[in-house]
Amino acid sequence: MNIRFVLTLLVFCLNFSLFSQNNEGYIKYTAYSGKSSVASPPNENGYPYEYIIQEGTLYFNPKSSVYQQLQNKYVTRVQTDSDGNYEKTEVPRDNWDPIGWVYLKDKSNNYILSRVTYFNRSSYVNVKEDLEKISWNITNEKKNIGDYNCTKATATYKGRNWVVWFTPKIPFQVGPWKLYGLPGAILEAYSENLDFMFKLKELKIPAEIPSEKFEFPVEEENMLSLEEYLKTNQQKKDKYLKYMETVARENDGSVNIKFYPEIEK
Repeated sequence: MNIRFVLTLLVFCLNFSLFSQNNEGYIKYTAYSGKSSVASPPNENGYPYEYIIQEGTLYFNPKSSVYQQLQNKYVTRVQTDSDGNYEKTEVPRDNWDPIGWVYLKDKSNNYILSRVTYFNRSSYVNVKEDLEKISWNITNEKKNIGDYNCTKATATYKGRNWVVWFTPKIPFQVGPWKLYGLPGAILEAYSENLDFMFKLKELKIPAEIPSEKFEFPVEEENMLSLEEYLKTNQQKKDKYLKYMETVARENDGSVNIKFYPEIEK
């Protein structure tokens, strides 16, 4: 038997044994999602548009995980003065929601419950879907994230190409958003075109997690299927676009609508 394989297996088993004694934890991420306005100043990673930056927390145990991403209390407004200079100001969000986006992955019952918004990011709905297997390609590339040695993996999932970095030192198949299924926790993830990114901010293992963190904030009978949600979301976008085009025509103008990127296509 390959000695390297045996050593890797022993390390994984040791990690799992240690964590099984203290089997709850959390990982906090800084979550980036693209906007439609051009970035000024430019982003260091070369992404051409502004980012909405929020905080997300992943709570996990051996049976399930919950990723919650909080909505910012303030939004950035950009104004242009008479000389064409941009000025950014932070103003309170009118429709701030204290719960935000929630994704509960239940491995025992093989489903995901999600609390998500339509394209306008203002009204929330609840969605239930099967826990779809992600076909990961695990590479030989390594890098350190904080104190953890991580391995690179890639996959096409929900219409996007994803690059993630996971660590077997945390032997739970968990990650931000709906990402999961690797032999270790995902500490960093980004879509290939950089519309969405999740970067490690903080983690604590073991940690005492309140039981209510593993509960979904709505009854299951009030759920849409994933197909219903995606169909309704597209209908709402089409209706909004048609309305804006009508308004533009009535005022002898034209309109070019660019929607914010959506994490799921």
